[in-house]
Amino acid sequence: MDFHKHTLILTMIETLRRYGSRTGKTHIIKGLMLAAAATNLELPFEFFLYKHGPYSTDIEENLEQMQSYGAVVVEPAFDGYGVILKPGEMASFAKLHAPLSDAEGEVIDRVCRFIRAKNVGQLERLATAAWIRTREAVEDPDEVAERLHQLKPHISLVEAREADQEVVAFLDGN
Repeated sequence: MDFHKHTLILTMIETLRRYGSRTGKTHIIKGLMLAAAATNLELPFEFFLYKHGPYSTDIEENLEQMQSYGAVVVEPAFDGYGVILKPGEMASFAKLHAPLSDAEGEVIDRVCRFIRAKNVGQLERLATAAWIRTREAVEDPDEVAERLHQLKPHISLVEAREADQEVVAFLDGN
């Protein structure tokens, strides 16, 4: 078990909840991907580009481990879409074994402030734009929007440009 990964996930859950955000799996996965994109910190999760943007089976597996020992509680979402994650009775156990650095905590707080009111569609666009900029090293805004639209035809070029503008501002620290 990797308690550092568990503490990162728990901190995302707790911080999103503190900001009044939905704490579904999509928020956790896309949020941690955005945290990795926004910093020079080496976050220990593997991501790959999937149907609805960057995804991590690594995070899914860690959530299952955390649920098995009571660090995370998974409940059906109130609106019937997905699940809501909450810290469980053993959350402090994981955090005690692998406390975060101040820098990691600050990055997670920044990401959670950025994504707090966003829905899964918005998160898909933002995380994919961040992927294109950071993993594919595309810098030109028009090229990012074209690539995003190419990968996700259901996302219009206008939505792709808007997502990229938000991501640029976020990555620049604004």
